[in-house]
Amino acid sequence: MTDNTEMKKLLFFSLNVVVFPLFAQMGEVNEKALQQTQEVLEDHQKRQEAMHSSEGAKKADEGLNSIARDQADKDAIYRISSQVMKTITEQSKGDEIEMQKIMLEAQKDPKAFYEKFMTDEQKNQVRGLSSEIEKSKIPQPVPQK
Repeated sequence: MTDNTEMKKLLFFSLNVVVFPLFAQMGEVNEKALQQTQEVLEDHQKRQEAMHSSEGAKKADEGLNSIARDQADKDAIYRISSQVMKTITEQSKGDEIEMQKIMLEAQKDPKAFYEKFMTDEQKNQVRGLSSEIEKSKIPQPVPQK
């Protein structure tokens, strides 16, 4: 089975570099800000608009290109990030400082973050996506004549 370390890092990367800056732009952390952030993450057009207004978000999105095979992979990563963002917001009760602490802990121990803040369904999504991405990186044998 594929080691999901890279995908966990990718998920953390997208949360830390893309999601939190977008969330911070929303101002006060509340249900409306969470919903707006999730809309940006889940809607390709809104994400593109956000990329135009934030150099950091644009660079982070470009960073996903080095791992994702295509736009569908990136969309899946953003969807999972959106779901995890909701969990983090709920667990921290919208406390921005607590959310920052959670992300600092995630930097120290991505596996614990993965285990604590992701549902079984999200973990399965990460494993499946990671496995597909890893399979695509394996060189295919060239048929011999």
